[in-house]
Amino acid sequence: MALCSLLGIECELAAAFILGFILDALPGMSDTYQEHMSPLLENDLSTILLVVIIAPILEELIFRGLILSLSRKFLPFLAADIIQAGLFGIYHMNLVQGIYAFVLGLFIGYLVKCTGSVIYGICFHVVFNLTGLLIDDLMPDDPNTAIRLTIITAALAAILFTLMRVRKTDRPDMGNNPLR
Repeated sequence: MALCSLLGIECELAAAFILGFILDALPGMSDTYQEHMSPLLENDLSTILLVVIIAPILEELIFRGLILSLSRKFLPFLAADIIQAGLFGIYHMNLVQGIYAFVLGLFIGYLVKCTGSVIYGICFHVVFNLTGLLIDDLMPDDPNTAIRLTIITAALAAILFTLMRVRKTDRPDMGNNPLR
C-alpha cells in the first residue's frame, strides 16, 4: 500500500510538470483546461471529499474493477487495459485531462494487474488526486524550465524504482477478478 501511495505522488509530480510544458506551448488549450479544472481546485471540504475520496473509489471500481475485469474475460490484458483506459480518458470530458487520464488509466490498470487487487489502484488514485490538489498550493506559479525538468526526471526515476519494487512484491495474476 505504501508503494502505491508513493507511486501516486511520483506520477502526479511528473504529470503536473509535463502538463505545464504542454499547456505553455498551447495557450488556447491551457485556457480551456484551466476553466474546466478551476472549480476542482477550490479546496473546500466538499471538493476535497469528491476529488480525493469519492471519485477515485468510484472510478477505480468502475474502470479497473468492472470494465477491466470484464474485458479480460474476452481479451488479452493489453487490449483490455487500452479499452478501460480509453473509456477513462473519454469520461474526463476534455482533451487535456482525457489524454493524461488515458495514460494514467493504462498505468493504474497495470498496477492492478501487478498487485492483483483494485484496492491498490484506489490507493494510488486517492494519493494522485490529493497530491494534485496540494501541488497547486505548494509549487511556484511559474517554475523555470530547469526546475520542471529536474522534477520530471526525478519523478520518472522514482516511478521506475518504485514500480520495480511493486513488481518484486508481485502477487499471482488476478485472472479476471481485480476486486479481491
